[in-house]
Amino acid sequence: MAIRKRPKRANDPLRPKLGVVANVLAQSMIVYRACGRDRGFVLMMTGLFVVWSVSLATIFFAMKGAATVLARWWA
Repeated sequence: MAIRKRPKRANDPLRPKLGVVANVLAQSMIVYRACGRDRGFVLMMTGLFVVWSVSLATIFFAMKGAATVLARWWA
């Protein structure tokens, strides 16, 4: 039988994982070098706007679907 090891305690501060947003922001230096400061900023903000708008749209449609299901169930 294998011996179970106790997990090492993490004392580091919590770092939230942003997933797609972090991936977009990780490319900022590459975009800055390729497009320049002003165009790179606009391109990065456009990318973040697209990511956040898709996320908000997903939440909106999920809530709308849940409301429809609950309305049919409640009536």
